Amino acid sequence: MQRPIGMLVADDCQLTRDILTDAARASKLPVRMSTTDNGRDCLTLLNGSNIDLAFVDVHMPELSGTEAVWSARKQGVQTFVTLMSSP
Repeated sequence: MQRPIGMLVADDCQLTRDILTDAARASKLPVRMSTTDNGRDCLTLLNGSNIDLAFVDVHMPELSGTEAVWSARKQGVQTFVTLMSSP
C-alpha cells in the first residue's frame, strides 16, 4: 500500500480550504489532509506533521504565510509549497 501524501491547506478563507480539500479527496490518491486558518498553526504543522505538499495563503492572521514558510525553511523543512494570494 502506498504511503498517504501529507497535504496542508493553510488559508483563512473557509471556502478556499473546502475547495482544495474536496479536490484532493476527489483525486482518489491516498491523502492525509491537514488544514488551518492561521500562520502560526501553519508553521507548527509544517515543522511537525510530515507534510509533503502545502498550499499556503500569503495573508493570514497571527503570522503571514510567507513568514511561516520562511521560518519552516530555516528549520530545514523541504515541503513543496505553493503560496497563494487573492484580492
